[in-house]
Amino acid sequence: MNCKLILHDLRCGLLRKKYLLIPIFFFIPMMAARAYCRSGFHEGFAADFLLCSFRGLLPVLGGDLFGTTVSTTEWMSVVGGCLFLNLDYCLYDLKTSGHQLMIRSGKRVGWYFSKCLWNVCSCLLYFLIMVLMGLLFSAMCGASWNSLHAGEVTSLMYFGVSPIETLKTWEQLTIGLLFPFLTVLSLSLLEMTLCLFVRPIYSFLAVISLMAVSVQIASPLVIGNGAMGIRNAIFWFDPLYRWQTFLSCLTLIGASLLAGAVRIKRMDVLGLKE
Repeated sequence: MNCKLILHDLRCGLLRKKYLLIPIFFFIPMMAARAYCRSGFHEGFAADFLLCSFRGLLPVLGGDLFGTTVSTTEWMSVVGGCLFLNLDYCLYDLKTSGHQLMIRSGKRVGWYFSKCLWNVCSCLLYFLIMVLMGLLFSAMCGASWNSLHAGEVTSLMYFGVSPIETLKTWEQLTIGLLFPFLTVLSLSLLEMTLCLFVRPIYSFLAVISLMAVSVQIASPLVIGNGAMGIRNAIFWFDPLYRWQTFLSCLTLIGASLLAGAVRIKRMDVLGLKE
């Protein structure tokens, strides 16, 4: 990849006003964790705010329609927020200054892989801001902000379905951060690749529809389940579930990279220049 392409994407792709919306996407789950801490009966930790951000839903949706609707909306907004931020930059850049950079470098695939690297950095920035918000909220409610081990608050917000507070710190972070990051990244790369075939709005709707399917089907083979901390916690002691979640994300990432590279090589980029 050309260093100029990478620097161009990091500068133009990450320094956008849309990223100011990130705190809004995490506001509701952070406030929910804060409410538990401020109740006076539970000691909160910094990790509680982080793990509750990608809480998700139970594998079997119960009869509480209101609670299910709230949890679904909360989870869709957190995951969909990152997808919204990463939606249109690739195609926008292809129609503007990135078009000339591609022609001058003579590396179409390199141009696309530079966009993939930007996508990874964008997802990392999304999660980094989430971590900063978690530390801020934990400090606001007097929680132990210097602890990365979740406690009773997370267990309660996970409806007590799994003794997550007894797990090791790295296990908790894998359940609530690593698996959600890989899932969000795989969905974001899929969305970016689909933008090379259809309009961005159709790409966004397709990925959102896939997320809606994952709400109903609790299987690691359905991309989206990996971003639900509750389901990761329930099936954590099943090695098959962990490997299926990990491999399904890597498979989708690899397929998106391959499909995008093939598409950009055959794409009529001159026809996009308006």
